[in-house]
Amino acid sequence: MTPAFQAEFEAKSILEGIAYLVRLDPKLRVFGANGHRYKLYAPAKAAALDEIEGTYRFQLPSDYRTFMLSVSDGGAGPNYGLKPLADIVRGCNPGLPFDSEACCGPNPAPGMIWLTDNGCATSTNLIVNGMTTVGRTCDLYCEDSRVILGNHFRAWYLEWLNGAIRMLLKESTLKKIKSKMKLDEVRAILGEERTKHDPRKTLLDNYFLSFPDVNGVIEFDFSDRVVSTHFAPHCLLPG
Repeated sequence: MTPAFQAEFEAKSILEGIAYLVRLDPKLRVFGANGHRYKLYAPAKAAALDEIEGTYRFQLPSDYRTFMLSVSDGGAGPNYGLKPLADIVRGCNPGLPFDSEACCGPNPAPGMIWLTDNGCATSTNLIVNGMTTVGRTCDLYCEDSRVILGNHFRAWYLEWLNGAIRMLLKESTLKKIKSKMKLDEVRAILGEERTKHDPRKTLLDNYFLSFPDVNGVIEFDFSDRVVSTHFAPHCLLPG
């Protein structure tokens, strides 16, 4: 059963969700948890948020501002954790309008603040200045100049929290997957595969399927029976 605290984006719910993750993941197996260790900093002061908005001439999205004031000024969060207020403008120029083509250039990224480091020269940022994109997250892959727009901060943070919990809770069911098990039997345990299996494409060859909230893939033969499982010893959440 999904814990009820996941449903609301408010301080008590988030704190309970983080506490639940601490109990589920004592070995810090979720990606990035060995860095932030599920610790949340003290909430930010309204005066500090007002100062940074005034200095750089932009407005923080309301859901992000609420989180900073009522939950935490950084810490536990997606990948290597949320950046504290002191770091959010590093490498960014939130006072300029967002420009996806200039995000990975030599100058500070325009129109955004820094949310988290994802490793491998990638980061997730929050767009704070522009037209229709304000309030959305933005993943930067600067090695190949890719810019991928994401969801709003609230949805982005809750997807990490919920996704980590779902993945950890589902790990115990992976032991039920056995060799020679039929695809329909696997579906009954793990749910429908992420990309629907087309039997016409696998009449002679083995194939691999991934399932929701499972960190790895399962190999099937041409008769749709399990050949082997390939589950990672850690939890690497997508996105």
